[in-house]
Amino acid sequence: MPREKRGGVEHLNLERYPSPYQFELKELVGGVRGCKPENIFVGVGSDEAIDLLFRIFCTPGTDNVITTPPTYGMYKVCAKVNDVLIKEIPLSPSFDLRIAPMLAAVDRYTKLIFVCSPGNPTAKSIPLEDVVSLATKCPDTIVIVDEA
Repeated sequence: MPREKRGGVEHLNLERYPSPYQFELKELVGGVRGCKPENIFVGVGSDEAIDLLFRIFCTPGTDNVITTPPTYGMYKVCAKVNDVLIKEIPLSPSFDLRIAPMLAAVDRYTKLIFVCSPGNPTAKSIPLEDVVSLATKCPDTIVIVDEA
């Protein structure tokens, strides 16, 4: 850890939060995934990334998102903070996505669909075929797979 002397006393150079730029990490991930570092987003925890998705893609008071309770509570918090309507399509009793009701809930104001896999709090993994089905049948909506 870098140190510096101030007033004759050695201090650690600590940052309260990690660097928001993450240049080295983006270089490494880009090399592994075959993409440019400038096309990689690294957030400080999933909450930051979720909030940014709302801020970037949703118009307050107009747009909506779809969630599948029981699920991660931060989606609802960010929706409230950003004045975005949540359409909740509960998971089946076996904690599977209910694709037909989800598709029926999508309208021209649906900007995001959150799929938590493995589910929080269910711990159930969502089959890739379900994610692909949503993404191909909703080409104007961003399907987010939250794998935190």
